[in-house]
Order: sequence, then C-alpha cells, then structure tokens
Amino acid sequence: MKKILFILLFTISICFAESSIITDSLVYILLGVLLSFAIISISFMVGKILNQIKFIHWAKTEITNTIISIFLIFIILGSMFAFLELSDNIFEKAYIYLDSQTSKGISYISELTRSSLNDQFESTYYAFIGTPFTSSGGAGKSYRAYYLSYSTQKDIVVNIIFATIVSLEVQKIILQLIENLSFSLFLPIGIVLRVFPATRDIGNFIFAFVIGAAFILPMTYLLYSSASNTLPISAPIDFAMGDITPIAILLPQAIFFPNLSLVILITSVMAIYKGFKQILV
Repeated sequence: MKKILFILLFTISICFAESSIITDSLVYILLGVLLSFAIISISFMVGKILNQIKFIHWAKTEITNTIISIFLIFIILGSMFAFLELSDNIFEKAYIYLDSQTSKGISYISELTRSSLNDQFESTYYAFIGTPFTSSGGAGKSYRAYYLSYSTQKDIVVNIIFATIVSLEVQKIILQLIENLSFSLFLPIGIVLRVFPATRDIGNFIFAFVIGAAFILPMTYLLYSSASNTLPISAPIDFAMGDITPIAILLPQAIFFPNLSLVILITSVMAIYKGFKQILV
C-alpha cells in the first residue's frame, strides 16, 4: 500500500512538472543531482582502485539515499506546484498587495506635503492696525500662527510614511529573491549537501526552508491583504484634524506583519525540518 501511494504521489508530481517555476529551475536541480552522483561515483572508483571497503560501502549507501531524496523532492515540489498553479501564483498576488500599499503611501505623502505647504503659507498671515501718515505707530498680530503646528504635524507623518514605504519595498525585494533563488540555488545545494552524512541535516534544513519560504511566507501576505480590505476607511480624509485611519492601516504591514511572517516562517521551517529528519534518513 505504501509503495502504491508513493508511485501515485510521484505520478502527480510529474503531471505538474511543466509549471514555469520548475521549468526555469530544472537545469539547476539537475546539476545538483549530477554533482551528487559524480561525488558518489568518484568515491566508488577510489574504493575499487585502493581496495577500500569503506568507500565502496559509503557509495552504495549514498546512491540509494540520493535516489530516495530525488523521489521525495519531486513529490514535495509536485504537490506544492500543483497548489501554486491552482492559486494563480501567490507571489504575484503578494507583489500586487505590497505595490498597492506603496501606491497609497505615495499618494498620502503627496497630499500631506501639499497641505503642509499651504499651512505654512497660512501661518505667515499678519494683520497690522495703525494710523496712516503719523508717527504713532500701530499694532499687529499673526492670527493664523497655529497653522504652523498643523504643518509640523503633517511633516512628521510624512517621515513615518517614508519609512513605511522603504519597509514595503524591502519586503518585496526579499520575496523576489526567494522566488528566484529557492529552486535555482537553495534546492540544488540541499541535494548536494545530503550526499555527505556530516552535512545531511543542513540539506534537510534547506529543503524545509525552500518549502517554508517559497510557499508559506507569501501565503501570509495574502492573509494580510484580505484583512486590510475589511478595515473601514472614513472619507473625506482630514489628517490635520486627527483622521489618520489610512496611515494607521499602512503601519502594521511595515512593522508588525513582517515580524509575524518571520515567526510563522521559522515555526513552519522547524516543523518541516523535524519531519524531514524522520523521512529523509
């Protein structure tokens, strides 16, 4: 029964092997597999030439272990890519969400800056009362000096939004690196590291990291996007009078949500890693 299930899962994974992600990264994965076989072959030949039984035994053990790893990799990736195809690329959805938040921040900065300049102009209003053509002097008063406080408040908020936009762009760059490097770099390295007993745990950890970073991490951004769409935004927006709801919605994605995603990523990677230690022996 276990063998039938294994063959079924492997067949399913092959059906999804035409996805764009695995197609682009397949050459790097194959290079990792070929390098693993080359190391094992060299060990076997050295053992034969020098009549070293331990090299021959190690090569026979590791060739079996590598083949099992390859089957499990295809099963894992096939199942994951099946979900990715059905979900219309979760990375693209995460990028759309981050770009929308960035666009909102830029529009708020433009609006606040324009309003801050108007407040500064208003604060220069000065009324003077005196007797013309006499030396009696007069008196004056700046009736709208308090507008300068409005301007200062808006400048502070602009600085906060700038930091928020930087955080959003950094998160997008990290997701792009994960999307581009998970299957083309980390996975082949994990395959090679699993050849050696001393680095096998590191290879298992890399497998777990690829699944967590390429699948679970972008999923958290879809949850944030869904949550942000349900929050009410009052209109019209009057930042000077205390209505900063739109800005308050931006701040969690810059500060709280990245830390929450990091916690979820670490927790999931460690859980998957412990499972792989039991499976990928």
